[in-house]
Amino acid sequence: EMNERATSDDTDTGGLENEPLDAEEPEDTTEDGQAAVTLEGGLRIPESIFGRLFDYQKVGVQWLWELHCQRAGGIIGDEMGLGKTIQVISFLAALHFSKMYKPSIILCPLTLLRQWRREIRSWYPYFHVEILHDSAQDSVDRQQKTCSSESDYENEASSDNDHEQTPNTNKGWDLLIDRVVQSESGLLITTYEQLRLHGEKLLDIEWGYAVLDEGHRIRNPNAEITLVCKQLQTVHRIIMTGAPIQNKLTELWSLFDFVFPGKLGVLPVFEAQFAVPISIGGYANATPLQVSTAYRCAVVLRDLIMPYLLRRMKADVDAQLPKKTEHVLFCSLSADQRSMYRAFLASSEVEQILDGNRNSLYGIDVMRKICNHPDLLEREHSASHPDYGNPERSGKMKVISQVLKLWRDQNHRVLLFTQTQQMLDILENFLTAKGYVYRRMDGLTPVRQRMALIDEFNNSSDVFIFILTTKVGGLGTNLTGANRVIIFDPDWNPSTDMQ
Repeated sequence: EMNERATSDDTDTGGLENEPLDAEEPEDTTEDGQAAVTLEGGLRIPESIFGRLFDYQKVGVQWLWELHCQRAGGIIGDEMGLGKTIQVISFLAALHFSKMYKPSIILCPLTLLRQWRREIRSWYPYFHVEILHDSAQDSVDRQQKTCSSESDYENEASSDNDHEQTPNTNKGWDLLIDRVVQSESGLLITTYEQLRLHGEKLLDIEWGYAVLDEGHRIRNPNAEITLVCKQLQTVHRIIMTGAPIQNKLTELWSLFDFVFPGKLGVLPVFEAQFAVPISIGGYANATPLQVSTAYRCAVVLRDLIMPYLLRRMKADVDAQLPKKTEHVLFCSLSADQRSMYRAFLASSEVEQILDGNRNSLYGIDVMRKICNHPDLLEREHSASHPDYGNPERSGKMKVISQVLKLWRDQNHRVLLFTQTQQMLDILENFLTAKGYVYRRMDGLTPVRQRMALIDEFNNSSDVFIFILTTKVGGLGTNLTGANRVIIFDPDWNPSTDMQ
């Protein structure tokens, strides 16, 4: 998401056209001799930053400045890969350069902590940046983690290896936070989980800006982390997300209730006036009246949110990127998989599901595991068996074996995403047996190692394949070293795979 010059991701421009800015005044210089550009409204930004931005990113900085003047927040919803991070850093740098900056806080997934710090140092090294996260305990966390059934599928929280702090550690964190707040250029970078853990301290501070990277994390209006984030003390709130809406309109309400509280009313009224009519109008059997009502509601909602949601797509900004080609490979089940699948369908467990006495998600989960590799069902008993994870027992792995051999011969480089750490274990054993040079990253990878692994893969052509869990590897990471991607098992939420 953050390339050498400046890549970012986005949506509708909220009233600003995606064209070069004509409003900035000619360059001037500061007392220390730095060249600067003055944007419409008086914001001054160093030429060393402004000159590196693409035109649509300059539009984004101007848009953020207009929100600032209104004392309002907004959502940068650019498509993944267009440089949302760069736009936010450039805007905060302009505030600092213009003597309008106050200490601010950035929340992001664990994997992105050091990526944020690196980009800030690259674009505007005058910020006093502190990271609030106990990375020193990552190795301990990794050893203590167990492969229970609850951890089969990594979720967003599992990628945040945080833990309760001791009183002594808390004192150290308080000093770190105080250093940020007392500095005119203070910038605190932390994770959502750390905000929850240190809320007593962080929620009492009046921040200049609160920035939520991958802000769809607060899409559930009733989640604890959503309620905590909404207690941050500032009117200047920015959400960065490539997927403002993933499943339903109430998610959009939750995001807007953070950046502009009250703009869309209270949730029950929003559901009655917008979410329900728009949803009903989308059904295949909707009446003409329901369809027209849904359209009118959608237009009203669009007009309400347009000034506060900036979303551009790669096609809109003429990003010079090669075309993406997608292939869906249908893999036949192996003989073992087919027999296990049929046996499960004939089992009493499926009978209980069909009778409504057992959760259907359990059955779906079992069938997903069978389709990935049958050993996933009995890993506790068979992990030590020499034949554990045999690729010949998985239709998907037999296809993967052929595809990887072809791509290796053609000098391609690969990212492979899967949902579970256990499937990663099987794939890792397979890659080792084949002699492929690979790297691995999942929720148990210590945070200090994550950027090093990403950098190594991006910069070293010796590493053929990088295997990752979808939630950890797909959230904002800047993986540019591959030209082939395999999604081994699709996520429940299509936007996760889009990330």
